[in-house]
Amino acid sequence: NHTPSPVSILFNIDTKPPSLVVESHSPNLVRETWRVEFHCSETPCSSLCAFGEAGFEPCTSPQTFGSLGNGSHVLRLRAQDAAGNRSLADERLDFTVDNIAPNTAILTGPALLGSETSAEFRFTCSEGDCHYGCVLDESAVECGVESTFRDLSFGAHTLKVVAIDAAGNTDPAPAVFRWTIANPESPSTTWKQFSVG
Repeated sequence: NHTPSPVSILFNIDTKPPSLVVESHSPNLVRETWRVEFHCSETPCSSLCAFGEAGFEPCTSPQTFGSLGNGSHVLRLRAQDAAGNRSLADERLDFTVDNIAPNTAILTGPALLGSETSAEFRFTCSEGDCHYGCVLDESAVECGVESTFRDLSFGAHTLKVVAIDAAGNTDPAPAVFRWTIANPESPSTTWKQFSVG
């Protein structure tokens, strides 16, 4: 009798789950587009993405999301290797889109007509976290929530201020304050009424 030669079959058993590594992503607060880059800890390996309430679908890196509505958004990521093993925990990334500009207001300012050559202001905006940009008499100047401008010349002055929110949205319509510093030693001073505009 002839005994056939044995056949050897080599195979690997892989039960180790892969992991998905997030390399980089946009800030958690953006005005429009949000982007993320990632990779799987194994090769070959595939990535799965779920945006919002949608289910997981195959995806590749990078992923860019644009034209999103204002508010909070969630992206979940997971990895799956060639043996079908999936990452033990999903990577969850939360971010917020804000493309609404704040409104700027001037709370306090100097007397509309006076002789003080310094002027103190307080500003506010319609959102919780703003910084400000100011133009005094057509020249850009640094300013904050509370600002004092010193050594001003006699005559009419105009301050324009815009609020800029944490996402970088800028108020398109600056708040404007006009006032006049009169020279008390000048007998020809003309007293005019100015107002906040």
